[in-house]
Amino acid sequence: MPSETGVRAFLAREAAALGSVLDQTAKSLATGAASEEGLGALVRRLLPLRGLAALSDFPPLPDLLDGIERIAVAVSRLELPTRDGGARLAAAADALVRSAREVADRGRPDPNSPEY
Repeated sequence: MPSETGVRAFLAREAAALGSVLDQTAKSLATGAASEEGLGALVRRLLPLRGLAALSDFPPLPDLLDGIERIAVAVSRLELPTRDGGARLAAAADALVRSAREVADRGRPDPNSPEY
């Protein structure tokens, strides 16, 4: 089905791009160089994926994106130490990059992969 192929291509591309942003943000948090603007940019970078109607067909991606947003908000509100937030975002980046690869290769992420 062409539309499903297009959705998978979009999802894989956006997930890979978001994984890169997550990795950069995690490194910034680990070094103490993260800013409110950087965390806001991360949350805005989630929007294309969050707005994808078919996202619910690719578990556990919706839950992963929710978690990423909660971490960014908690760090920006100083409810979560930056080092802990950085470590969690780094783990989320690994899970998202794996998901992007699996969507591109198999059409679906593996919800049982160790990264989740």
